Amino acid sequence: MDPVIVAGAGPVGLALSLALAAQGVPAVVLDEGSGTDEQRPARTAILRPDTTALLARLGCTTLDGQGTHWTGWRLMRRKQLMREL
Repeated sequence: MDPVIVAGAGPVGLALSLALAAQGVPAVVLDEGSGTDEQRPARTAILRPDTTALLARLGCTTLDGQGTHWTGWRLMRRKQLMREL
């Protein structure tokens, strides 16, 4: 079977490649960059409970019990506070 090409190694691309692997479908993930193993900072800091449940179904259980629960939220636009909960 030819591999599926997944464009982007962000959360959606990686989740798709995990789902494909779980079904026995080979995948190649392509992402911009130099191709080295250097770490990039995450573009998201919050994983909702439904997201972690999806990741657990895909076999990614290393997140169980990790992190903290958020207690507030701020919406900023160009360094100006727009809304806070």
